[in-house]
Amino acid sequence: MIVSVGLMGVSSCSPELTRMCAGEFSSYENRLETARVALQDYAPSLPNGAGHLEPSRALASASARQLLPEDREYWTKWTRDLLKESQHYLDRALESPDSRIVQRELSLLSQNLVRFHALADQGRVDEMIASLSEIRHHAVRARAHVCPKS
Repeated sequence: MIVSVGLMGVSSCSPELTRMCAGEFSSYENRLETARVALQDYAPSLPNGAGHLEPSRALASASARQLLPEDREYWTKWTRDLLKESQHYLDRALESPDSRIVQRELSLLSQNLVRFHALADQGRVDEMIASLSEIRHHAVRARAHVCPKS
């Protein structure tokens, strides 16, 4: 996805480069945005019915939303899958000496994915959202260096 584009070099305008810039960067960023929206809208069902909080607990819950155990499992798996994919592209970027900026951004992206995984394992929703913003930031920067016209 991201790194494959970097390996081909920005100067060539191959069909593969065009496809990567047009499709795979967008797909990666869309998955990050979809995850962010899902987490922002996250409201676990609570024992007092219909997922609504008693007024006395609403303020406390708003400041420290926690994932339910089954949701933690989903998000840690999602992160592992994304991290494997990102690592694959980082490994490919390491083969190209001309992709140092992309390598750096993908390394930072991967480090943030590891942090996101830990936050998901702990169920810390609001920090997960902030971490996704960092991950997306590095994905956008990598794309900007590989696909300067997109």
